[in-house]
Amino acid sequence: MLTVNHTASANGGSFSAGDGGLRMGYLSYEWASPMVFAIMHTVMEEAFRGQGVAKALLDKIKGGQ
Repeated sequence: MLTVNHTASANGGSFSAGDGGLRMGYLSYEWASPMVFAIMHTVMEEAFRGQGVAKALLDKIKGGQ
């Protein structure tokens, strides 16, 4: 089952997607201002491209499931 985890720091953070111990991809961001963040990188393992993993990461950012 695909799970998305968030790790935050003072300057930004990341969302990573995985299934069990398998990392499928991640998205990293930095805070541009107190109310705005910039997505810096979106990286998917090649085997999982085109399977909705990046969409799951973006949905988590938007507060969706």
